[in-house]
Parts: sequence; C-alpha cells; structure tokens
Amino acid sequence: QILKFSTTGEENVFANLPNALFTGLAFDTNGCLYGTSYFAGTVEKFSPTGTYLGRFATNGLSFPNALALDGSGNLYVVNGGTHSVWKFSPAGAGSAFASAELTSPTGLALDQQGNVYVADTGTGSVEKYSGAGNYLGRIISGLSGNLFLAMQIPAPVARWGFQSVARSGDSVSMTWGAISGRVYQIQYKTNLQQPDWQNLGDTIPATNATMAYSEAPGSDPQRFYRVALLP
Repeated sequence: QILKFSTTGEENVFANLPNALFTGLAFDTNGCLYGTSYFAGTVEKFSPTGTYLGRFATNGLSFPNALALDGSGNLYVVNGGTHSVWKFSPAGAGSAFASAELTSPTGLALDQQGNVYVADTGTGSVEKYSGAGNYLGRIISGLSGNLFLAMQIPAPVARWGFQSVARSGDSVSMTWGAISGRVYQIQYKTNLQQPDWQNLGDTIPATNATMAYSEAPGSDPQRFYRVALLP
C-alpha cells in the first residue's frame, strides 16, 4: 500500500498493489506517481487519484529503490542489484545510465542543470554525473558527524527542490526554487527514524522564484531538512 496523509495527519490509502514492496516514489509534472517495487524489479505508475495505470518499466531492473524525474519526464532509477543508475524515457525505454564508482547506491537527486547526484552507502559518499551519464567526481565523502541532508516534498519536478544548503559557523542557510504565490514550510529531523518532522518557524509565502531561509541548529549533532509545499 501507499498511504497519503493530509496536512492535519489524516491517513488514507492512496494506492494498493498486492505483493509490492515500494522503496521509492516520485511524481511527474502531471501528478502521476511512480513507485519502485523492490522484489518485482519494476516501476509501477498511478494516476493523481491513485488509480493503477500499469507497469511503467521492467527492463534491466534488479532490486530498484530510489528514483527521480527530470523536467523532460525522463525517469532515473537506482538499481541496487547491479549497483548502477538506469534511465528511462517518458515512453518507458530504459538503459544503463551510470555505474562508475558505485558500490551500494541508495539515494538519487537531480539539479537544475540536469546533473545527477547519487548517495552511495558502500563508500559513504555522494557521486556526481552529467546529464549524459559521465562521471564528474566525488563531491562528498566520509559521511559522518555533522551531516545535513536536504529533500523536498512533494516533488512534481526536480527544479522546485533545494538549490543550496550551506553551513557557516552556527548557522545553516538554504535556498530553494519556489512557485510564486504558494506557501512553504521548512521542516527538520535529527534522526530519520523519528516518525514526525518538526516545523521550523512560520510558513513562508513565496514571493519570488527563489526563496531563502536560515536557522541555527544549536547542539544537535545532525539535522535533516526538507521543504514542504503546502496545499
């Protein structure tokens, strides 16, 4: 099952697909939801209302987990079984996209320039690839201690995500691509195993295409951030 929660915490079943263990979810620009089914080695597609639309991708996938869509509708999937990233066209045609330096990839994100970032738990690093799949180098290594992770929900297109997260002294500053007129809330956790995200400050009405926020994490050894787009 895929569960949907309202902003007040009300729980509803959004989609139900028997025997599917979903390990990654992503929305496209039309509001359709894609989910990786780990043991089936597939990507399943659902309408914005949760109606099952069929199997989007199967070719080449083995224990898929994280996934992300770019602005053109291409789907990138972390393929755990082959320690690689696969790319699928909007029509579902797929092929190996990147594998250099990957040993146990588990996370995936795209930037506004189309570069692909892959978190690898095997090496404790984040690897960077061009939109063509060329390896551009290791941008983060030795992940431990004061680790700050940025993510966004919901994610209709990658360009609305965080643009930067940086720490200077006791302050953490972040910027994100926003939709003017929509309202956002910065949230955080100190441990990803915690069930709830905590709000940081007040809600933020977007007045520009890029918004910014700063805060002092205090004595917390680590914080994980996300920006939520409110209804």
